[in-house]
Amino acid sequence: MFLVVDIGGTHVRAALYPAEGIHPARHQRIPTAGTAPLIDRLESLIRHVMPQDNNVKRIGVAAPGPFDPSTGVLFSLPNIPEWKGLNLRKAIEERLQLPVYLGNDANM
Repeated sequence: MFLVVDIGGTHVRAALYPAEGIHPARHQRIPTAGTAPLIDRLESLIRHVMPQDNNVKRIGVAAPGPFDPSTGVLFSLPNIPEWKGLNLRKAIEERLQLPVYLGNDANM
């Protein structure tokens, strides 16, 4: 199973895909803006699509740039200014105890 996240300007989406398929087994989206911190809502979103057997080996995250792909630190996000300087990779890995691949949304 593959778990992927797309952090967009208006919505954050998470989906769970089978290893051999192009249609998600489970998916959910939330508005990017909200009253609770986005990192908390992102964790909840990921846990919502996570399979019961936790058969996910890694999480792929498509994030808007610019950011340092080697460290996972976000430089500046116009739609999420509170994330400036956040190490998004580390934040997700610590919360979910899974490795995270962080890539630019335009490339992913």
